[in-house]
Amino acid sequence: MNIVRQVTAGVAITVGALTQMKTALAVAPVSAEWIGHTPRLLIPVHNPGQTFVKAKGTISCRVHDRPHAYDVIMQTVLPGTNAVLPINAPGLSGESIPCKVRLRESTGPAALWSGTVTLPSRTQKKIIHTGNGAYTTLPDNTIPFWAIALIVLGALILTALLVLLVLQRKHRQRASS
Repeated sequence: MNIVRQVTAGVAITVGALTQMKTALAVAPVSAEWIGHTPRLLIPVHNPGQTFVKAKGTISCRVHDRPHAYDVIMQTVLPGTNAVLPINAPGLSGESIPCKVRLRESTGPAALWSGTVTLPSRTQKKIIHTGNGAYTTLPDNTIPFWAIALIVLGALILTALLVLLVLQRKHRQRASS
């Protein structure tokens, strides 16, 4: 397993009046996953503006006609970059969940998204702590069919070679006696 550590540092230089620069935030369709026994909503955001942007807001979902709301805090997203906001969402269940995201940064209009989030079936995945506040989910321990076939074929070839070596040794022993 390879763990790649990456650090991005930025320096901001404003050319022109900061008040004339565009501040913007966009929210893409939300997805979901399980982290242990807790459902997690993944909110992708994009900053198409010209300034750094921070935002706060909520994601609200309805399960069995009951509302569930979760706070969302987005730290700085640089201009022209993307981020994914992971939100633990205890209480969510089912496959298709209607949700709404509302993020408001200090100077512009709220970034909105609404749609259906698909929560996959609950499967246990191994989670490894890879850094300060960073976690990695390992893939399922499934072996593809082609790999199993290749292993079986290799085992058959090795068995055949071993049998041929044993037979050849016996043949030499008979010939020398």
